[in-house]
Order: sequence, then C-alpha cells, then structure tokens
Amino acid sequence: WKNSEAGTVPLLPVYGNDYDKKTGRGEIEWEGFLPAGTEFKLVNIIGNWDIQWGSSDGSLDNPVKNDGGAKNFTIATAGYYKVVLNTERVLAIELFNAAQALEFRHPLKSSPAIQEIFNEYRKCVPFIINDEVMYPYIQKSIEFLNR
Repeated sequence: WKNSEAGTVPLLPVYGNDYDKKTGRGEIEWEGFLPAGTEFKLVNIIGNWDIQWGSSDGSLDNPVKNDGGAKNFTIATAGYYKVVLNTERVLAIELFNAAQALEFRHPLKSSPAIQEIFNEYRKCVPFIINDEVMYPYIQKSIEFLNR
C-alpha cells in the first residue's frame, strides 16, 4: 500500500470553475491514462488513511467515504479517465453528519462557537429521525454553507 509522496497524484481545481483556497470548496479533478488493474483511493492527507474515499465493492460506480475500511477503486478497462470531486457537496454532507452527531450527544453541548453554528444550521435543516431521502437536506446544507 502506498500513501506517500511517491505514490500520490494531486487533484487540482477545475479550470474555469470557482475554487476557494481557504475553505476548499469547489471541484477538483485529475485526468489521465490508467492501465487495466490499476487500484487507487482518494485520501485527505498524504500518509494518513483516517479519511479516505474508496469503493464499497471495488468498482468506480459505488464510492464511499469512511474512516479506513473502503476498498480500492479498480480500473477494469485501460483508458483515459477523469476523476472529479465536488468538495462543496462533500462539505455539505460532513456538516449534515456533524449536526446529526451533536444531536445524539444531547443534553451535552459543544463549545459556544460550534453551538452557535449548530443552532443557525438547525433553522435550515432539521434533525432527521427516520429514514428518508436526504437530497433536499444536502441541498439546504449547501445553501447554508453559501450564506
């Protein structure tokens, strides 16, 4: 397993699209040739497997973000590929998940600064109790981030 400078290819901001260097919001991409059998993951920090994007089943069709247990993406057919990650959507999902997690800690509270953001966020996106379609809440999370 390589997760070092030598085995790493950076994803770069998509030319012509907005990318915020401070927050990391925007689209990043890599494009190039991959031989059949190539395996890879996306990691947040070089040398650290704690936050990674991989595959739930090894294919390119089922990406999953997790804390170390994802399978590699595997290239079945040699060719030119483009890997694009919309970090704005990722940040919105992370915010949604963090807010849900804070609810499970109730009645404990976080720091005043985090609690203030949480309270504002809850005015836009409710606590989800039952299984339901999350797309509308992720869209509201994106809108909240863009305020």
